[in-house]
Amino acid sequence: MKILQITSDYVPRPLWGMGWHVKQIVSGFSEISDSEVYVATASKSSKEGINMICTDVETDRKLLSDNPYEIFNDFENFNKWQLALAKNILNSGKKFDIIHAHNWMSWLTAKEVKKYMPDAKIYITFHLLQRQYELMKDNPIPSHHDEIVEIEQEAINLADGVVILSDSQINLLESHYDIDSKKMHLIPHSINFILKDFSTLKVLKKKSNVVRLVFLGRVEEDKGIREVLEVFKLLCGQYELSLDVIGDGPILKDLKEKYLNGNIKFWGYLDRVSIESILQDSHMFCMPSSSENLPLTVLEAMGFGLVPVFTSGSSVPHIYDHDYHGKLIKLIDRGGKLVPDKEQLLLEIEDLLKNPEKITKMSERSYKLISKKYSVRKMIESLIDLYGNKLQD
Repeated sequence: MKILQITSDYVPRPLWGMGWHVKQIVSGFSEISDSEVYVATASKSSKEGINMICTDVETDRKLLSDNPYEIFNDFENFNKWQLALAKNILNSGKKFDIIHAHNWMSWLTAKEVKKYMPDAKIYITFHLLQRQYELMKDNPIPSHHDEIVEIEQEAINLADGVVILSDSQINLLESHYDIDSKKMHLIPHSINFILKDFSTLKVLKKKSNVVRLVFLGRVEEDKGIREVLEVFKLLCGQYELSLDVIGDGPILKDLKEKYLNGNIKFWGYLDRVSIESILQDSHMFCMPSSSENLPLTVLEAMGFGLVPVFTSGSSVPHIYDHDYHGKLIKLIDRGGKLVPDKEQLLLEIEDLLKNPEKITKMSERSYKLISKKYSVRKMIESLIDLYGNKLQD
């Protein structure tokens, strides 16, 4: 079976978790299936494997954004790029049994390829639904919002199946889109790291003489980074704390200037080895985001035994239980936008700091939950079942 994964975002330096997710699929299939998996994407990823189909550098220069924080800034040019990628796929001479698009940003490519491969099954995974922007606290509704919603609806109508990552996506699809529930397939993505034994992680964490907090993700308002920094500033005078902010984003420079503190490290973008070295020594993960499908960074942090501090509400998935695996911060409506309850964020983090035994217990419970529920093998087996293929003997 030949499988084509189409994505606008991919390694070596993906902008979102979507790029890592597709990489997981490619690696996972190579380990447990004899299917051939190809990736169609932009030129920056052309050296990432033997089964790559990419647009050329000149095409990307003309049609994609040169802003490091976005894939495109011109809607019409981006759609032209999607068709250019489709042309390259067709010119490759490969025939695919499965065409799998990732987000609306790959749908036009997939639809064009499908015209010439009518027997292929076509699927789409929604990593972020466009209507989620209507809930994000400081994010203005993007231009071409309605056109993108139409593209998503067309994909839902025409695809053989729609892969969703979490319960919050189910709620949003059922309430804001026209979808047949039989088309929906809940397949959570997996974490990228090979997990260490929990006993090893426990020893590493005990070496630190301070409680280490971590934020890992896009540095932007909707991830709750400003609330984390404000709460940390209130607590660091009372407790022995440090905060590692890992990730790049449009407000990173502003935050570095505003929150000058010897206990805070702004790392910017880090490679996976560097991220692992920080997570394995840390104790608490804080990302009170206002809108997520299934945040890979939360899952990965839990896989390293960090106690998660995440949000609870209709626009985020339910991953774990409050006060058992970690802390859940309520999202409150403020002027029609959802924001994390900063007062509760302060109280819940302080509760953990006052009760170190809670950190120890929740750390192990979080680790066990992730190692059981979010493995690469589980995700690939679900995709193989969806595609109608069989595992290797």
